[in-house]
Amino acid sequence: MNIKRLVLGAAAGALAVTGAQAADLPVVVEPVDYVQICSAYGDGFFFVPGTEGCLRIRGRVRVDFTNRFDLDNNGVVLANRGYDDIADTGYQWKARGQISLDHFTETEFGQLRTFVNLQMNRDSGVGIDGTPTDNVLLDQGFIQLGGLLVGRNASNFVSVVGGPEVILDTAGDNPNILQAAYIAQFGNGLSAAVAIEDTTRRRPGIGNITTFFAGGNGVGPRQSLSGHYAGAKVPDLVATLAVDQGWGSASLSGVLRMLDVARRINGPAGSTFIDSTQELGWAVAGNVSVNVPFGAATSFAIGAGYGQGATRYLSGGATNASFGGRGNLLFTDGIYRGTGVRQNGNVNGNDFEKTEALVIGASLTSAFTPTVAGTLAGGWVNLQNDNTIREVNDFNVNAQLAYTPVSGFLIAAGVEYRYADVTNSQDGQGLGTYIRLQRDF
Repeated sequence: MNIKRLVLGAAAGALAVTGAQAADLPVVVEPVDYVQICSAYGDGFFFVPGTEGCLRIRGRVRVDFTNRFDLDNNGVVLANRGYDDIADTGYQWKARGQISLDHFTETEFGQLRTFVNLQMNRDSGVGIDGTPTDNVLLDQGFIQLGGLLVGRNASNFVSVVGGPEVILDTAGDNPNILQAAYIAQFGNGLSAAVAIEDTTRRRPGIGNITTFFAGGNGVGPRQSLSGHYAGAKVPDLVATLAVDQGWGSASLSGVLRMLDVARRINGPAGSTFIDSTQELGWAVAGNVSVNVPFGAATSFAIGAGYGQGATRYLSGGATNASFGGRGNLLFTDGIYRGTGVRQNGNVNGNDFEKTEALVIGASLTSAFTPTVAGTLAGGWVNLQNDNTIREVNDFNVNAQLAYTPVSGFLIAAGVEYRYADVTNSQDGQGLGTYIRLQRDF
């Protein structure tokens, strides 16, 4: 009995020792694929685990509070916003959020880049019974392989400088636009771009002098005429030559576009398109920015442009404004004219004339301290058309003061004055102010 107990005790001890040894064996841990910094493409990029691509994720939140004032109280509408004390909105509140993804990969065909910037906006209402608006849009989204870029990105036509903020939509802008472009880098800061761009993004309207006319052969009920663009058939052709060096930068841009337009009869018998025509619109613009050797980060920029039938390329965000009910003659790519009597399906004296646009702009930017910077800018837009005796002169002056208390956080305030005059019509003055808070992360 004692022998039996001894054997069982020895066996139990052996099992206990074996279990203890098994518990002490090291555990096999899978290797961790840590995120690695990818500095080849700039700050903030990292290697996507398991791939050779580099990604950067960024965001922005911007809040603007804007006020608009009518300095004449004459009912003249500027910037399609309005300054009538009763009908229009004095302030507008806007919040915007942006998320961007920037991805690079090296391939045997060159550098492959994919960029996406999503923008979400929330605005307060504008005008009588105005209701808040919100939207989510693809602000930018393109694929670039080497010098070839397709998608939505900033236009390759560099508009004339106009300042840091255009409250009243006068000075030039450089909108994001659908395009297919080839961008060549020649070294020493010299580059060139050739692109086809969506023509519908920059079609401000077609004007018409004869609003009403008599029916066939000069008799019958009065009918109305209106000018229109035809359907988009050919994209705009844009080319730019640019240089960016230690002294500053300069660019020269040009655009060719087909204006396919027509007039429409609106009468008792329904709508009918007549008097279609095709014209070649064009515009050129140049800008020079020079780093001034005084102060801190001081630069002076000046630019000018001229064109026919390509108004929106030069006048920026300016749109059809209402001066004495003649808004359809302003900020258009062209204007129809007729005597007002229809014979044999045509309007006597029918003529289409492209609108000429001339624009000049300048800006001065300087940093007063490492955290405070200011900008003063101005622009002038002149529009003429042989089919009307009216001439538009639109002046804009704006200033901004920006404070950056910490990196990535901006507090800015701005003011803008606009004066617009139409020959043989009304003129108007508008004043806009804004406060902005912006956080980039």
